[in-house]
Amino acid sequence: MKNNLRNVRTGNCLKARAARGSLWLGLAGGGEHGLRLIRNMILTRILAPEAFGLMAIILAINTAFESFTEIGIKQAIIQNPKGRDSEYLNGAWWLSFGRALVLYAVAFFSAPWIADFYGNQELVLLMRVAFLGILLKGAMSSQAYVAVKDMRFAHWTAINHGGGVIGIVTAVGLAFILQNVWALVIGFTVESAAKFLLSYVICHFRPGFAFKKNHLQALFQYARGMFGLPILVFIFTRADIFVIGKLCSKYDLGLYSMAVALAWAPLQLIGAIFNEIAMPAFSEMQEEKDYMSASIMKAIAVMALGGMPILFFVSLFGKDVLAIIYGYEYAAVSIPFAIIFCSELIRTISLPFASLFLAVGHPEMHRYFTGVRALLILILIYPAVKYFGFTGAAVASLVAMVLSFALQVNRVSLLIDFNVVQFSKIIGTSIAISFPVVATWLVTPNSLATNTAVSMSSGILGCCLSYGLAGWIFFKSLGGLSSRKAYNPQVEVK
Repeated sequence: MKNNLRNVRTGNCLKARAARGSLWLGLAGGGEHGLRLIRNMILTRILAPEAFGLMAIILAINTAFESFTEIGIKQAIIQNPKGRDSEYLNGAWWLSFGRALVLYAVAFFSAPWIADFYGNQELVLLMRVAFLGILLKGAMSSQAYVAVKDMRFAHWTAINHGGGVIGIVTAVGLAFILQNVWALVIGFTVESAAKFLLSYVICHFRPGFAFKKNHLQALFQYARGMFGLPILVFIFTRADIFVIGKLCSKYDLGLYSMAVALAWAPLQLIGAIFNEIAMPAFSEMQEEKDYMSASIMKAIAVMALGGMPILFFVSLFGKDVLAIIYGYEYAAVSIPFAIIFCSELIRTISLPFASLFLAVGHPEMHRYFTGVRALLILILIYPAVKYFGFTGAAVASLVAMVLSFALQVNRVSLLIDFNVVQFSKIIGTSIAISFPVVATWLVTPNSLATNTAVSMSSGILGCCLSYGLAGWIFFKSLGGLSSRKAYNPQVEVK
């Protein structure tokens, strides 16, 4: 045990760097997500739901502009073996900044037309301030992405999560003073500015004009492979916000958007940790297909065993969760909350596949899957919201996610030997270990279920029992999958 800990702390092998990275990202990400949850608990008691509805529209539009011109600079630096060269970083920075400059100009001048579409002229100035985040993100130090490539996650967490904490504190402080949507917008912009400044303080970089033709060609080639992929991801994740914002009131959109934010929070933390580690790790093991397959299977097991008990918890105790965190008026969206969490859990389980496609230089394969998912949501979302409201929007996302995920599993087999039977056993096991959550819900007397605190305590007890089972199963059955020497394709989850 001492030797293992010493190797993790000081070793330079892939496993040691990934372990250190997980620790840094987990601590920093968990702290930031915890602060965001506390921020939302405070803000929902200060600001009206309409403020969150307006902010949801602003964030969706901001994401739309970025998605339509995303060229994958960060991913290109991580994936390319020459990504540390100064000439490569110069080209990446100027390409990123030039794109951001043009994009901000387009967003700035199109703000009045967007405000007209939603019938709210207040959005014009709000969007123009929030869109500064596009410019600041595009001008970040390219060396910050090299830190991710080299798995120096202490630097990256200081930049990314440090900026997030500054934005959170700013938003909460301004909420007490302004008590309107401007607190959210300024907090969002300050967060982008803090990340921009920290990237240069921590990862020194001075963009120059020295370029190499082959580096520029590699950047443009990767950008072509990435083209359209962020747009398709955006359509799936934000189409519901646009349609609900148009068909429903800002009050309703505020309730729904906060439920979405809470449903995404725990799985976004897992996804953020995994995404930062998986792509540089998979890039190093591109030629070791068996080891990559085992690593992907183990990652899926961690996500499924960790996420399934929470899914049952939010499905059965969703009203209590929303009432305690946001207030009783938000309990009205408890059913969409549970459905959205289910969809997000499936999307989280699919992250190893997405990282695989990007790490081995085949973003077009991931684009195919996301294209199908985006097409399905475009077909389903409008009638779903029109006839079934919040619940319809959540169900539309879930149907699109399930069908496209089945297709993605099929596509993965083209690159590696993916064991579908073993995958099915992992999912079945994760459902089975969630039984204590259901049991505690069933045995809680109805007279006590009306007490939110008692009901929540019952559900948390069930989750703790489920995680005890999950930990025992994981370490007993999957411990050997991460070792190159111990790898055996016949190993299965019992």
